[in-house]
Amino acid sequence: PLDTSGIIQFWVGSETNGVSGAIPVGCESYLAPILTNSMKSDDVVSDLQIAFDALLDPNQNNPSTVFNNFLKDQTLQAFNISVENGHATVNIGPKLLGVGVCADAVIEGQIIQTIFQFDDIQTATVTINGDTNLRQLTDQSGRPEIADYVYTRS
Repeated sequence: PLDTSGIIQFWVGSETNGVSGAIPVGCESYLAPILTNSMKSDDVVSDLQIAFDALLDPNQNNPSTVFNNFLKDQTLQAFNISVENGHATVNIGPKLLGVGVCADAVIEGQIIQTIFQFDDIQTATVTINGDTNLRQLTDQSGRPEIADYVYTRS
């Protein structure tokens, strides 16, 4: 098999686990990696920007019968990306909208898997427009302790 470990990727939802590298998420859904045309470099911040630009690109030509990218039609950008001491910070905006309980798990997974493809990153904080933690959007419990939620590589 082709070694794709050096290629920047982003993750999309899939209705089948028949896609190479697919992992289960949400309600009978899967996440599948999609390769970009860019190789990983020594600059993880730049590589992360490339991955998010691909993930959020509304012009992706993924076959809709296989893949679901709930992020591509929301006119989003990733900005203020930083990585320090193994911790990534990513801001997505202007306004990420939840789709529903099952789809929100896929959205969260798409973002987190896209970040954790880089071995240098061990933890991550994702905010929506600088003021709402991604976990607050996808959890919908209203619990105040998730306002500062940090994702940890498992």
